[in-house]
Amino acid sequence: LMWGDHDEFIGTYSKVDVIVAADVIYEDHHVDLLMSTAAAILKDKDGAFRDNAMMILAYARRQIPLDRVLEAIETNGLTYTIVEGDLEPIIKITQGN
Repeated sequence: LMWGDHDEFIGTYSKVDVIVAADVIYEDHHVDLLMSTAAAILKDKDGAFRDNAMMILAYARRQIPLDRVLEAIETNGLTYTIVEGDLEPIIKITQGN
């Protein structure tokens, strides 16, 4: 799966309930691609977020500030809860409000 190029993946796997990602953000442009892909995968075929669909992201601090990641989550219509940790948190990402 190439972030940002997710149409074929969604066509094959249309009902993903949970995305698990750990230590996957290495460069700034990865942030928007990852979150736009996650948002697309967590939606149904009509473009509405599926109930109970979520992403669990284990954020590893590198060159990308946590605030940048949290902003991208919200920009893509998602919401987040920091489940555990401060500097390198585990983040639960779900549909926006």
